[in-house]
Amino acid sequence: PHILNSYTGYMRARYLFDFYNASCSGTLDFEELARLLRDAKQHLQEPLDKQRSHILEVAQELGEVAVVTLRMSDDSGPLCEARVSQKWTGSAIRCQIAKQMEVPAEGMELYIGNQPFAPGAVLEDVIPVGVRVVDVSVAVANWEASPCVVEPNLSDSVLGLERLVHITFDNFYQALTSEQLRGTSRLFRFRKQILQLSEAQRSKSKTRKILTLGGA
Repeated sequence: PHILNSYTGYMRARYLFDFYNASCSGTLDFEELARLLRDAKQHLQEPLDKQRSHILEVAQELGEVAVVTLRMSDDSGPLCEARVSQKWTGSAIRCQIAKQMEVPAEGMELYIGNQPFAPGAVLEDVIPVGVRVVDVSVAVANWEASPCVVEPNLSDSVLGLERLVHITFDNFYQALTSEQLRGTSRLFRFRKQILQLSEAQRSKSKTRKILTLGGA
């Protein structure tokens, strides 16, 4: 049997976390957590309502919240506002803006101050500590494609702060060792690509951090 609080158990948890952290942000967002939990319980074929309730419960138990309000504008003036997680990447924030403005996220160029906000950058790395409101300039957006219907996410139907939570690896690992999370061990049996992909994602995350620090 596999012992979760052993060194190999720790490494398996690390690989699992990195595999589902597809954004390489360093924390699991709501969508990444939902994907992990759905995969872990897929064999049970539970009703969607029960799956959703379980995801919300875990998000409440393990999640932390660091929220900021973004005020988007362009040369013509204010566009919209959005509450987002400081742990989201530029890609996630582009998707949120795209939904509100009904334009494609692809090709969107954002600036915070005079600095471009890259798709792979994490918001908290490019804003001052402690701010609650951040002005974002939408330099380029494909207005000709508006209205554009953006693919919905599970979090779109979540009205509370759960949709903005982030789960750190420490919280994730503690939940595994205390058996708050069950069924994750079977993910390794059915997802052999976890080891290979999580290595690539860790490398990508390190590169992103280096580029962020270099541009600071």
